Amino acid sequence: MNRAVIPLLLMALSGCRAVGPDYARPQSALPESWGEQAGGGALPVAWWSIFNDVPLSQLVQRVAAGNLDLQLATARLQQSRALLGVTEAALMPDLSLDGAYQRQRATSVGSMDPSGNGGEADYNLWRGGFSAAWELDMWGKLRRASESARAGFAASQENRRALLTSVTAEVASDYLRLRATQQQLAVAQENRATALRTLQLTQSRYQSGAGNELDIDQAQVQLAQVDALLPTLADRQERLINAIGLLLGERPGALNAMLSPPGPLPTLARAVPMGVPSDLALRRPDIREAAERLHQATAEIGVATADYYPRITLTGNAGYQALALSDMGSWSTHTFAIGPVLYLPLFDGGKITQRVRLSEYRQQEMAIAYQQTVLRAWHEIDDALSGYRAQQRRQTHLAEALA
Repeated sequence: MNRAVIPLLLMALSGCRAVGPDYARPQSALPESWGEQAGGGALPVAWWSIFNDVPLSQLVQRVAAGNLDLQLATARLQQSRALLGVTEAALMPDLSLDGAYQRQRATSVGSMDPSGNGGEADYNLWRGGFSAAWELDMWGKLRRASESARAGFAASQENRRALLTSVTAEVASDYLRLRATQQQLAVAQENRATALRTLQLTQSRYQSGAGNELDIDQAQVQLAQVDALLPTLADRQERLINAIGLLLGERPGALNAMLSPPGPLPTLARAVPMGVPSDLALRRPDIREAAERLHQATAEIGVATADYYPRITLTGNAGYQALALSDMGSWSTHTFAIGPVLYLPLFDGGKITQRVRLSEYRQQEMAIAYQQTVLRAWHEIDDALSGYRAQQRRQTHLAEALA
């Protein structure tokens, strides 16, 4: 027995290679034109700062603390962190102290009575001591489980970053639409004043005999059309303020004092720095999250595969056991046990095999999901760059028209 167990222990303590495939992030061929600079330097992390708008920056700063979706993502991230701690703790020995007292009686015709009463009387049994157990990670099952948990934690981090990016962009977009609506509302109010003045002038001309009723009707129609536009713009302004408030976790109307007063429409004093498209793709948290999910699924194959192999757990305990509390602690009442526990699977009806296949199919699913995420990201980046260039050309023509 010693000759069989000792080599296994030495092999386990020497650190065997973990079973299962090692993760390697898949490489994808980027579009050929993506090695070119799209314009300017790299886009700053705090991209909203390029607008130089104080209220916008204040709103963005409040998003992380107030948005409820982000709070949910933070809670899931904390769960992943706790799960990682539980998984990595399995690599360490378990140490414990225990104690017990029992009032019991043995059978007179069965097992031995430690009290010496032959099962004819009750007796006390006091017990206390120290125990330890440590599963040797011979095939890397625990290491693969820890690797999987670390990848899951990293994926949760990227998920929260992706959500923060999305919510921040939505706040900025709603804020820009709000300021544009307020500008349109100001223009509509000026148009109303002009239409009202035109109606008054038309009525004066009619009264002096220089006009007709048709001119008055047309002036009244123009004034009514402008009046019909004002409620729509006012409603849009309130809806946008409420939409920003919802993103910040605020009740309806909480941001009216801050956002209802009209403000200037933020403009860019320079071209937006876009950087290299391939760098933009690498910075996307959704791609990094998909890669970590694939990493997690790959590590789970090793966890399942390790069940094919034997497991050895080192156990030991030492303590005292006595019939009287006063005898606890004496050398004559001490007990101990130490030695390995070997587990070797022989037949399970194919459960291990099916768990390995399940893990492999999940890895295939995550690999396809990664490819899908990357491809969708490439299209989104390419569409955004194309739209940005088109808007730049449109802006140039509109400036010429204005001049």
